[in-house]
Amino acid sequence: MKTGPGDYTIRWLHPDRSEATLLLKAAGDYLDIGFPGGDWSVSGIVVQGPKSKAPLEPQTFAKTISRPAIRHEQPRQLDAGQPLTLKIRISPATEMTRVHLYYPPVNQLAKFKMIEIVAGQDSFTIPGEDVSPKWDLMYYFEVLNRAGGGWFCPDPQTATPYYVVKVRPAHGGAD
Repeated sequence: MKTGPGDYTIRWLHPDRSEATLLLKAAGDYLDIGFPGGDWSVSGIVVQGPKSKAPLEPQTFAKTISRPAIRHEQPRQLDAGQPLTLKIRISPATEMTRVHLYYPPVNQLAKFKMIEIVAGQDSFTIPGEDVSPKWDLMYYFEVLNRAGGGWFCPDPQTATPYYVVKVRPAHGGAD
């Protein structure tokens, strides 16, 4: 483990709530922690070093801003290869700085793509080349505010945290 020089206390935490302690010295900037020989069961490791007793920087937290009304109508379907325009309405938008749209095809191997708009804009267009005939399209919004926080749409505390749009084959076939 890259730690920096110094003496370290390693605490092995066991599932039965017992623990074992080991004192180690870092070799240069690295600490070599070997697991105990034989049968063992470890549920956690705590590494305490020279800085663990140093005072922590004071924590600061972003000002809490009430969630604005966020409205979006999910399209039910679209044709493969066609661009998709999505609108999002945020009211009041006074604290909003930008909105991100994240989307991939519904394929766990696909990477998410992101489009950003700034305050005052309300629509995104997913390019047609990103709408595959093989997969439906999944997306969600991240609304960022001036205090450094934000909200998701849909709200993961009240709904499935993403929308899914059915993608029809390019020839416009039935569902």
